[in-house]
Amino acid sequence: MRGSKYGLTALLLLSVLLSSTALRAELTVLAWEREPLSYQDHNRQAQGLAVDILKLLMEQAGEPYRLRFVPLNRAIRAVKLKPETCVLLLERRQEREAQFSWVGPLLVSRISLYSAADNPLSFASLEVAKEFTVLSHMGSGVGDYLQGMGFTVDYSNHNGLNADKLARQRAPLWATSEISARVLSQRAGIKAPHEVLPFMTVMEAMACHVGSDRLRQERLQTTLLALYRTGQIQALYARYGVSLD
Repeated sequence: MRGSKYGLTALLLLSVLLSSTALRAELTVLAWEREPLSYQDHNRQAQGLAVDILKLLMEQAGEPYRLRFVPLNRAIRAVKLKPETCVLLLERRQEREAQFSWVGPLLVSRISLYSAADNPLSFASLEVAKEFTVLSHMGSGVGDYLQGMGFTVDYSNHNGLNADKLARQRAPLWATSEISARVLSQRAGIKAPHEVLPFMTVMEAMACHVGSDRLRQERLQTTLLALYRTGQIQALYARYGVSLD
């Protein structure tokens, strides 16, 4: 009788462990090359602010995950088809809201127009700047926004090319975030560009399949908010020389 009792207890414990493992099945996170936010170095190791935030979030939430790099459009298609799959990062827009289950904001960016350090321009409004070509990159919602306003937008394959293009005066303006302007110019060996006009704050999140496990999504969101409250997210920003203020 005693052996039977212990056997039942062991079975119950095993059942609990299996249930816990099922709840924490590995999450596939698809990132896209977007230096300095998410990219692979020459050793194919994941780097960048968004990658650091993701790592901290998943560790604190106790969630196993696998990070892969694929082109943005392929990542979006995959997330719409495969449960327990997410994109890192995706701008949260009204037309996308119902298409995904969101965890965020993982990234809050102040977007500005920048000019080259040796060509410090000044504008009072976006309307005045419309006569100038603006650099952006493929997949950028900011570039699409400016184009919709009537700007001429020169799209690069990736944002890392724009620091050099701005310095060489391929275009007089670059629409990007503070971290991108600072880090990409530094890596290109170019003086930090001149901030001309802040015009937008963009919030980006991890966009997951709409059928993703609800409890996991809630756990991730709760953990993320706690990381903001304790200042751990802000500390990661500071490593890259920027702040959330």
